[in-house]
Amino acid sequence: MDLVKLEKLARELMGNRQTHNSREKGHIFNHGRRTGLLARNLRPLVVPDCSSFDDLIFLGGLYHDIGKGIEPHARAGVLLAREVLKDHLTEKDLEIVLEIIEKHNKIIPGNEHPFYVKLIQDADLLDHMGTLEIWLKFCYSSRRGESIEDTLGYWKSDFYQKKLIKWRDRLNYAQARKIFAERMDFLNQFIQRLEEENNGEILNLEELKDAPE
Repeated sequence: MDLVKLEKLARELMGNRQTHNSREKGHIFNHGRRTGLLARNLRPLVVPDCSSFDDLIFLGGLYHDIGKGIEPHARAGVLLAREVLKDHLTEKDLEIVLEIIEKHNKIIPGNEHPFYVKLIQDADLLDHMGTLEIWLKFCYSSRRGESIEDTLGYWKSDFYQKKLIKWRDRLNYAQARKIFAERMDFLNQFIQRLEEENNGEILNLEELKDAPE
């Protein structure tokens, strides 16, 4: 398969699309590309002997949201992706990519999906954390006319905290949960600093008192 060609094709199809008008242009492509790359990078940590699936994992992530805007988007995505990819993949490889698209948001108790589906599920959730959560929220807040206080209030709300717990509990792999925790640590540090600077606070004040003139 020609991954360069298939990524270019994905950009042509999704490079100007948004999930909604509070996302940046091309969010569907950008999110899909990041999800595929993250899942492929996560694979050696959880199933080290399955490198032959790496290209299909990337493609599954790249195209997993191709049906966004036509709900249920996973089902619509299977139909769209089959038509787009049928001349580029073997039937066996195509079915794996379509399975990823179909099941990427079907996280069930005792998840028995294949590892390549579970990797995309985890990467899909993780792509909303850390620096990317900041980017997504700032895009949303800017387009909705919200203030810094509105954004800080959202991050501190019970609604958001409960959503984080729900997302964490949906992750399939321990390695993904560690990534989640690290990204949450960064986000919490950023939130604290944003609040401090928004209040005009001077960080490291004691050190500055002793600074030479």
